[in-house]
Amino acid sequence: MKQKINERKLITREHHYALFVISVEFIVHLVHAL
Repeated sequence: MKQKINERKLITREHHYALFVISVEFIVHLVHAL
């Protein structure tokens, strides 16, 4: 049971990291577009 919770935490952490990378790339694209 504990292992499943840890796996879920790891997944959400990777998901947040992916969202962060995507938003940074999006901002970079906006800056270059200006």
